[in-house]
Parts: sequence; C-alpha cells; structure tokens
Amino acid sequence: MKSMKHFKRATHYQRLITASLVVVLLGLFFYPDTSVSASNPLQCRIAPCTATPNPTNTPKLTNTPKPTKTGTFEPTKTATPSLTPVNTLVPPTKTLSPTPTFTFTPSFTPSPTPFANSILLNEILPDARFKDWNKDTLKDINDQWIELYNFGNVPADISGWTLDTGPDTPAYIIPNETIIPAKGFLIFFSDTTQLALELAPKVRLLFPNQTIADDVDLPAMDFDEVYAREVDGGNPWRVGCVPTPNSKNCQLAETVTSGFNLPYFEESIQIPDKTLDIRVVGTNIFLGILLAIAVGFFSNLVNNAIESHEEHVARLLRPIKWIGRFTSRIGDWFNNLMKASRLSWLGFVIKLSAILLIEGFILAFLDPNFTLLTGDGIMLVIALGFSVGLIALTDDIATHLYLRLRGHKTHVRVHSGNFLLVIISTFISRVTGFVPGVMLGSPAGIEDIPEDQNGPHLDIIAVIATALVGALAWWLLPMASYDPWLKTLLVLVFATGVQTVFFEMIPFTYLRGKGIYKMSRVLWVLMFGSITAIFLQTMVNPHGAYLSAFESKNMLLLTLATLAYCLLCAFIWLILTRAESKVPAQPQPASDD
Repeated sequence: MKSMKHFKRATHYQRLITASLVVVLLGLFFYPDTSVSASNPLQCRIAPCTATPNPTNTPKLTNTPKPTKTGTFEPTKTATPSLTPVNTLVPPTKTLSPTPTFTFTPSFTPSPTPFANSILLNEILPDARFKDWNKDTLKDINDQWIELYNFGNVPADISGWTLDTGPDTPAYIIPNETIIPAKGFLIFFSDTTQLALELAPKVRLLFPNQTIADDVDLPAMDFDEVYAREVDGGNPWRVGCVPTPNSKNCQLAETVTSGFNLPYFEESIQIPDKTLDIRVVGTNIFLGILLAIAVGFFSNLVNNAIESHEEHVARLLRPIKWIGRFTSRIGDWFNNLMKASRLSWLGFVIKLSAILLIEGFILAFLDPNFTLLTGDGIMLVIALGFSVGLIALTDDIATHLYLRLRGHKTHVRVHSGNFLLVIISTFISRVTGFVPGVMLGSPAGIEDIPEDQNGPHLDIIAVIATALVGALAWWLLPMASYDPWLKTLLVLVFATGVQTVFFEMIPFTYLRGKGIYKMSRVLWVLMFGSITAIFLQTMVNPHGAYLSAFESKNMLLLTLATLAYCLLCAFIWLILTRAESKVPAQPQPASDD
C-alpha cells in the first residue's frame, strides 16, 4: 500500500509539472510582441490590428519658375496613424505562469520525535554504607543508586537522556538502546554514573535536548536510607520508606511487619520465561550435552576403579566415617530418649527442624547482605531451610512410597552427616564468587531398602519427583509477585531442585545418576544434558551466546570445576590402579601332583 501511494503521488506530480510547462509555453506564445509590424498577417491573425489608411499619391511638382514651399500635400508624421495594434486582447499576466514552488507537495523535513513523557525519578539512595546494593562484593559509594519509573502503558526509549545533580555539574548520558518497559523500573548505580550523590543537593533527569524531564531536591538522610515517592510515579516524596530497588514503592519502615528486603537470590536466579534468546538456549543445550559426555566418561572410569578396590577406598574414607559415626551416636541418644517418652514422631520433627535451621543458617551466608540479627535474616534462614528440606524429602518420600506400594517396609531417618558438605559448598561459593552459590545438603535419608529393589527404576522415580517439585515452584511464581518473601521461597525451591537433580545425575558412586547410567547411557545423556542446560540457563549463563558465554564469571568457574572433577577422577583411577599393581601376588597352592 505504501509503495502504491508513492506511485500515485509521483504520477500526480508529473501531471502538475507537465501542465505548468504547457501553461508557460502558451503564455509566451500568446504574449504580443510590439517589435513586429502589424502588417504581418500571422500577427494580425493572432491579435487584431487597426486598419491603416492607404497613403494618397503626392501630386507632381509643376515647372514654375519659383517653386513654392507648399508642403501641404506632404503627409505629416502626426497624420500617420500609429501602427501599434490596439490591445483589445489582454495579454496573459505573469500570475498565470506557475511558480516553481513545491508548496503543493508534502514536506520532506523529518519532524522531531517527541520524547517519552512517562519517565520520572522514582527512588534515590544517595549515601550507601552498610549494604552491597550493586552486588559487587563491596560496600562503598558505588552502591548509591537512582531509580527511574515508566508509568506509561508502552515501553519507553530513554537513549541520550541525562542524569546529573544540578546545572554545571558532571552528567551521565544514558546509552543508546536503553528501554524501560511499561510500568517498569530501571536502576543506575554510581559505579556506572560516577555521580557523587552523597553531596548532591538535587537530582535531575534531562531530555536529550537538555530540558528538564524531572528533578527533585534531596533532604538530609542517614546511611542506606532512600528518598522515594509514596506511590510509583506519583506524589509526594518522603523519607522513611524501605529501599525497594527495581520494585514497588513504598512501605514505611515503622509499619512493616512482613516485608522482606533481601532480594539476592531472586535477582541472581533467572527463571525461564517466553523471551528466551534462542542463541543463548542453543549454547546452553550444546554445553549441557558436552558437559554430560565429559562427566559421564570420567565418572564411569573412577566408578569402575572404586568397585574393584572397595577395601582400599574404605580405608581412605575412614576419617570421614568417624565424623559420621560421631554424629550418629548423638542422634541415636536422642532417638532413644524420644522412644522412652513414646514421642518418636516428635523426635523426628525436632531433629529435622534443627538440622534444616542449621543448614539454612549456613546457606544464608551465600547472600553477601545476610545479617542474622534482623527479621529479614531470620526469614531468609527459614526459606533456605524449608527449600532444602522439601527437595531432599521429596527424593526420600517418593522412594519410600514406591517401596511401600510394593509391600516393602522402609524408614526415612534424619542424618546430620551432610553438615560438612553444606559448609564446604558454601565456603567455596563465597570464595570463588559463584552466584547464587551451591545449595546442597540432604537432612534425611531412606533406609532398609531391599537389595533386589535397589535398581535404576528407583533412581528415575526419585529424580523425576524432585524435578516436578522444582517445576511446580516455578509455575507458582507469578502468584507470589506481590510477596517478596514467598517469591524468594519459591525461587529457592526451584533453584534447589535444579541443583539437586544436576548433582544427583552425576554418575558417581552413591548418586542417582550411576544406576541410570548403567541402565541406559543414552537415557542418562538426555536426562543429564537437559537438567544441565536448565542449570546453565537459570544460574550460570542466562545471557551469553556462543563464545560470549565464557565472558561470564560463573561460566568460567563451572568450566574450571568440570576440569577439576575430570582430573580428580583420573587421579583417583591412577592411584587405585597403581595400588593394585603393587599388591603382591598370592602364592598358588601346591599341586597334589
């Protein structure tokens, strides 16, 4: 349609120009030329000429002795009528000739694009001190921030806009392709803007033409305190709101009873949605399969070596088993105490709750902003303990119910031996800077499994049950968008489920993946590759495509961890193989012959 309109418009212009030229030529052709004699028959045909009388014959002079000057018969110039034709035809005026203007055509001058009028300053934290707001592991002035809000119903492009702290002050120009979604927020930290907000009397937001879009004067405030609109995009501004970067304003600190302001896990874990970049997803699927092949090969190598040298491995693991026996004695003492009081079920609940709280407390240190002696800190410990316990018990309860349906008696008992694993994984996560961190630690385990029932089908059931609980948490997330703590809890259940399935699928001794790997390597590769891709997409590489994926610190850490695991497996295989070669050959019994 657009091209047809252009064609019609061009044809219209051509007609106008052609008509203009014809009018000009006709005007020139009809305009009288006074330099041409009226006797010209062609001219008189065009413009009527006046009839000129024929000149009379002058009489011949007589031969008089004295010729007299009788020039009465000589025609005078005044008696001769003018040969100029009478202007009975009004000549065409110049106004009939079209002027070479294009006033009838649409203007081709591009009109200036109006700037979005739905962007406002919304919340400002000008003096950061005790919290790592920008998640760079440091608590400094770079954690100051300015929040913008788009109260419109369509996304707004703010490329080229400016943030500053007043006239003739340093300014930050917002980069190209910066878009704020409808009803969305955008945070600018001081490590990016380089604005000294702690000394600023005001903050301004300027259009690209340097006119003011919004500005606000800053009052005196304490450390980590915000100046915020009570309603997003509305008035008035006030001090005393709980800081809510990239989320809804504004809960007053003195009235908060169930608020939660530790968004570390919620911001660090990328929940899958419909806007996934196919290049990133394809990269993570490829890396997941590649990781599965490498881990599967080296795990199988070391598993074969361990199974061939069980006694030697048991001697090497004797110190670790001593720690397990020590914690088991404490647990047995408590169990006997509960049995004597006929409260075995209560003993199970108390032990499980205590272990979950301790594990939640340890895992809470993954959040750099965690402080125990606060309401948010306690709520985070509860969320972590509950998520780890729910995922761990899902594995055991699914196995327990399956065996019960087949007529076998099994028991789920609390085990505290995984404290060491939780401490080590949390410590390594903090030291290396892996975000959001490794969340492992099963507080319970199933016992008395019949040997003939301990097969790969049991491992598949446990893995699928755990994955379903994680998927359920992801599905429920939109329903918790207005409750920060519940949203964090569901995010943690999802993340713990993904990580648990990922680590359980490693085909190593005592893990679920070993049985599935032995049953079908193809099935194992598909399952492990899929969960690895999800793990990469949500917690390791949510944005990197192709080679840019390895620019992420998380991706580099996972790559190094995978190489370390493969080298460790190769080292264990080498040690056990060398130990076997050093065992002296047993003497053969003498023959009766």
